[in-house]
Amino acid sequence: IRAENVCWLTHWWDHGQMTLMPAEENAWVIVPRDGEPFGLGTGAVSWGMEMPTRPHWLQNMYAFNMASFDGEAQPACELLKHKGLGNGRIGIETEWMPYKYVCLIQEQLPEVEFVSSDAIFYQLRSEKSPFEIEVIKAGVNVFNESLEIAIEHLSQNKDIERAMRVLSTEMAARNGRAAIIPTCQQYGFSWLGKDSQDSRVARDWFKAKTYDPETELFCGDFCMTYEGYWVDLSLYEWINPDKAQPHRTQIKEQQARLTEMQLLMNRAIKPGMTGVEAEQEIEAAQAASGIDFHYWFHGIGLNIHEQPIIGRGETARSDVRYEVGAMACTEVFSEGILYEDMVMLGEGGWEYLTTRRPFIRGDDTT
Repeated sequence: IRAENVCWLTHWWDHGQMTLMPAEENAWVIVPRDGEPFGLGTGAVSWGMEMPTRPHWLQNMYAFNMASFDGEAQPACELLKHKGLGNGRIGIETEWMPYKYVCLIQEQLPEVEFVSSDAIFYQLRSEKSPFEIEVIKAGVNVFNESLEIAIEHLSQNKDIERAMRVLSTEMAARNGRAAIIPTCQQYGFSWLGKDSQDSRVARDWFKAKTYDPETELFCGDFCMTYEGYWVDLSLYEWINPDKAQPHRTQIKEQQARLTEMQLLMNRAIKPGMTGVEAEQEIEAAQAASGIDFHYWFHGIGLNIHEQPIIGRGETARSDVRYEVGAMACTEVFSEGILYEDMVMLGEGGWEYLTTRRPFIRGDDTT
């Protein structure tokens, strides 16, 4: 199973091991219908599993000499046979597992019927545990505290690059990790081609956090991880209220319209709906209200984008449902603005985890 699901199952993550290519080294966690679950990995992975973070239910962790096998799939199959699990029905992550591994385990375990277990993990991980909810709420608080300090710095110095460094530093001081610089920026743009379309897209993404010193309008899409969990929201704010004063009424009306769009989408998605059903309800709500807008509604957790995902050209799934405890980002694209917040599904509907900052600093959102 993929690294994030190993982490979710075991509460264990080793950055050095889990980020290697699957063909090099990875961990396998096997959960039989009857009997005790167990894990398998190289000596390094097995040692990591013995650390105090290993959950109480994962008592058995097996190690093998990587030099003796062609990847982890072969010893995993041998271990399954040894434990009497060499036949029957086994779920694997077909949307992630490398093709050569699928072929190998099918060859080594010919009496097993392999089926997709992707939707199982999508469903289970979409419904957050009390532990996960507290971690994500703490992450939101870290983001808000760090952002306020960065905006105060920006209002005084009017230097967007310096303010972003302050934001990153403040997040790190609170055990958060800013996701500001995209992969393309880390590797350099040259491999994309200096004047290629991909290069221009990458540069535009990097410049998505914008600040106009004349109007003192600051906007952007921000991401951060805290204890392995993602925080994702947008910002659109006049730092200096005096600069917004001539347009205060229009600005407040604009934010009210965007909030109503967001609420219309939130109200349409109810517990028990699949992604397909939720998308149909949103489209129906838009038609009935006469309010048309682009939207994206995606789950969030150990991955920044988790199922269910609807909107923005995504193919909605019919095998994953919204249930109480789900966490998501509700995004509206309208009037040239990305309007995004984090929400959690409760018994009475979607509750906001993030506090929407007013478009005019120091103002309210009513």
